[in-house]
Amino acid sequence: MNETFYGLAKNWLRNDQLYKFYITKEAILGIKVGGQFFDKVSVRVQLWWLYLTLIGIPLVEVIAYRAENRRLKLEKEAENDLRLAGQSDDSLVIHLSDITNVTLTHRRDWWTMWINSGAIRFKCLNQANLEFVLTGRQDHEKIAKLLIQQGITVEQ
Repeated sequence: MNETFYGLAKNWLRNDQLYKFYITKEAILGIKVGGQFFDKVSVRVQLWWLYLTLIGIPLVEVIAYRAENRRLKLEKEAENDLRLAGQSDDSLVIHLSDITNVTLTHRRDWWTMWINSGAIRFKCLNQANLEFVLTGRQDHEKIAKLLIQQGITVEQ
């Protein structure tokens, strides 16, 4: 089984995209498993104002339940055939040979209302910087160790 971590690509003009990253021997494969709402916590935090109405609580809980189930379904589909999922338009492939270094930061980001573990930035040969918020509670040391094992320089 490939090692994984979650990263949220934040965007000002479109919906955010949650990726589950799989570290393989050739690439880091990001499979889109959610959008603006990707789990129960993200729904509750972003729709907190609906809790102020009587009908809002059950409505938010239904949305939260559906978002969580959608994410779990997409993860299961991806894990059944990782190669096929990697060819999807919603996937992101970062070849290990293209990565010059990775920076892991512990500084939390307000983007997810502080429910995150920091951020990860991939610096690639084509001068592109890909940055993702590490959602929830994720172990930086484990992620760094996995990337170092693949020959990637990691800064913390």
